[in-house]
Amino acid sequence: MRTPPRNILDQLFSTWGHIVLLRSLATAPGPLSGRGCARSSGMTHRAAIQSLERLVILGIVTKERKGRSTLYALSESHRFNRKILPQLLDFERSFLPSATKLIRKYLSSFAESVILHHPAKSPRAPNPLTLSICVIIQDPQIAQPSLELLTRHLQRSLGISIIPLIVSLTQFRLAARQESPEIAPFLKEGTVIMGKTLRELLP
Repeated sequence: MRTPPRNILDQLFSTWGHIVLLRSLATAPGPLSGRGCARSSGMTHRAAIQSLERLVILGIVTKERKGRSTLYALSESHRFNRKILPQLLDFERSFLPSATKLIRKYLSSFAESVILHHPAKSPRAPNPLTLSICVIIQDPQIAQPSLELLTRHLQRSLGISIIPLIVSLTQFRLAARQESPEIAPFLKEGTVIMGKTLRELLP
């Protein structure tokens, strides 16, 4: 039997797969099969199984054979799952509304629209607490001082980093027509948090 490594936090947070699987198992109504974990987390089946097995070795996740399936669940006896994981999930649910409120506070006086994209569920996300925002404004230079203040405030109070894209309405519409990769995530997965809706921006 393998002994769980001593540096459990290093192992636990070493990959995006561990985090997204813990989230999936914590919010599931019951144990999940490997394929169920893959579907709910957006991972491939093979990658999900590899990450699940590492979590089993750490004692965070249990597995049980049921007929032809193997079911995975959070270990109810593990201190991390009882004490720490619920707090992390509560923070994750609350930090986005808090960040949205600050963004509105700093940008509402001049931005025509602000679109928020939260790539935390992507394995390519530079940081789980990174937000991308598209600020649409008549004069992009006006936004810079407020964005610098917003960036410092978000980092200091919530530990959040932002990746801003500042464009005029004309530039936004042109980039949308050209299917620019810079704009595409905001159009496909973004949320307008203030100002004009996407329908109004792209008539």
